[in-house]
Amino acid sequence: MATMSIPARSSDARSVLVLAALSGAVVGVLGGLIGLGGAEFRLPLLIALFGLVAIEAVIVNKAISLIVVTSALLFRAQAVPLDALLSHWAIAANLLAGSLLGAWWGASWVTRAPQASLHRGAAKTGGFPYEGVAGAYNHARRAPGGYHRLKLRMS
Repeated sequence: MATMSIPARSSDARSVLVLAALSGAVVGVLGGLIGLGGAEFRLPLLIALFGLVAIEAVIVNKAISLIVVTSALLFRAQAVPLDALLSHWAIAANLLAGSLLGAWWGASWVTRAPQASLHRGAAKTGGFPYEGVAGAYNHARRAPGGYHRLKLRMS
């Protein structure tokens, strides 16, 4: 599949850019509502709507995510006191360590994967991370003790 580029005609180029801006706004709202930054919604759009091949879509998505997450961190830092964040440092450090190892493994795998399989998988799993998190939350909420059982405190 060929990557969509900005068309040569100015009216077509404007249409693509408007579509990208509107899509970005919708992704931003959805990402802001659930606090995930929107990457899980943006990836299928980059592939299905804008025609990027999977590996390019993943890289563009990561670049956009870096800017979105950095901005969110700067703007939301005043909403949660630093002490509240630091009280969870052990959990955050272990999640970070696992995430870095997982990302390294995933990146090494994805560069060797057949592009057709990667493209199908990335295009089809659009909202799956959110659905999984929402399902786990709903399950925990209905369990005895509610979602509070999910909160682990490290002393």
